[in-house]
Amino acid sequence: MFHVARRCILVLLSGAVFAVLPLEAGEAAYPEQLIKIVVTFPPGGSADTVIRALEPVVTAELKQSLAIENRAGAGGNIGLAAVA
Repeated sequence: MFHVARRCILVLLSGAVFAVLPLEAGEAAYPEQLIKIVVTFPPGGSADTVIRALEPVVTAELKQSLAIENRAGAGGNIGLAAVA
């Protein structure tokens, strides 16, 4: 099962930019916080489809909720700016 999860994460990294929401005072640490994935491709595209198909597997493996947000345009710069 570990190999499957590792492959899923590698696929996610190849088509998306990860962004973990910033911690603020009084908020829970990383494993208990929502994970936000910014996809730098348009909705309905192959990258979006793959990430949304793998989302249940990654959620089950990490035991953590994921939020997927599409920020397409400008060659990926809009999504990268959202993460930065």
